[in-house]
Amino acid sequence: MRRPPREQPAEAGAAHRVTRSYREAEGIQPPAPIGVVGCGTMGRLLVQSVGSAGYRVVAYDTDREALSAAAELGAEVAPGVRAVGERCAAVLLSLPGPREVRAVAGELLEGRPGLVIVDTSTSDPETTRSLARRAEAVGKYFLDAPILGRPATWGQWTVPVGGTSEGVARARRVLEAFAARVVPVGEAGTGHTVKLLNQMMFAVLNAVTAEVLSTASRVGVHPEVFYECLVTSGAATVSSLFREVGAKIARHDFTPVFSVDLLCKDTDLAVGMARAAGAAPLLTGIAQVLGHTAKARGLGDLDSAAVVRVYEDLLANGGEDQGSAHGQRGAGS
Repeated sequence: MRRPPREQPAEAGAAHRVTRSYREAEGIQPPAPIGVVGCGTMGRLLVQSVGSAGYRVVAYDTDREALSAAAELGAEVAPGVRAVGERCAAVLLSLPGPREVRAVAGELLEGRPGLVIVDTSTSDPETTRSLARRAEAVGKYFLDAPILGRPATWGQWTVPVGGTSEGVARARRVLEAFAARVVPVGEAGTGHTVKLLNQMMFAVLNAVTAEVLSTASRVGVHPEVFYECLVTSGAATVSSLFREVGAKIARHDFTPVFSVDLLCKDTDLAVGMARAAGAAPLLTGIAQVLGHTAKARGLGDLDSAAVVRVYEDLLANGGEDQGSAHGQRGAGS
């Protein structure tokens, strides 16, 4: 999928200096240097989007293969996190979780003032609030801008942004390079709050899709027949997540788009946030147990759809192996 083309600004001659004009009231403009730390699946899309918008991209990742992939997309390779911060007007983080965010942000906060740090990872609001306070104390900005969207919806992402109005204003042009919608949602940590609420829905919808398709096998309907019947039906239950996860379950294709490991990490963060606030994440708690059961069975590297295997094992151990239904389709199907 190619992101819709954007007008390309004229190339500038300045190489490795961040000039004052890049930090004026209208925000950070191309061709300012923008850092990307974390060049996995989502990070590479950030590299491509920001580069296509006319920014000069400086990338770093501890994984040399991921870093090479970013270089192939036109990014300059930095020797480390601090080098990214020294070269860039803003740095985008695309990291596995709060621990990595704290470590990388800690290095960036030791650099020069004026830097805008934008965390697009899925992290917890308290980590974000703490880092935002530290950033403000040293003349920097820390924004949480997690991505609502899957790799397949690149170019259509929505980004809820938490942080000061000045920080958001400075970063807006950069955010618009990879997001179709930029939605300021409040103070630091609010963006990650919105993302974790979304992940609660993801976990429950992922779980119920697995439960329904495994039940279909048990009651005599091949999962693929059920999926194909529903997906084009216009039924209110058909969401974009059902389309994607349901297809994977029906075809037993667990090539990872969003892994069980990441599902567990996000669900843990969401349930922790909800319980700390005195909420009652009952359904999400059940989905959390399902995800961790799948992870304990060695399915962590597979797509979140692989939680269906927990159901399949339960059904197989509880009676007739339901896998026979998975392998049979009616002659007329």
